[in-house]
Amino acid sequence: MTRVRCRQKVCPLNERGTCSAVEIELDRDGECMTAEESVEEELKEELVEAELEDKWEEEDEDWDEEE
Repeated sequence: MTRVRCRQKVCPLNERGTCSAVEIELDRDGECMTAEESVEEELKEELVEAELEDKWEEEDEDWDEEE
């Protein structure tokens, strides 16, 4: 398996300096586009999780009000 060095320190695919992505997409300048997509996906997941947490908290409050 080929290993690709990762220079993106904040990329979730960076595992101790090596990229863990199955496929890597580079732009014309040789910059990694996979890292940007991964960060965007991670932010979307965090947003969804936060929305779910808010929903659960609202439901908990509704239960507390009924008692």
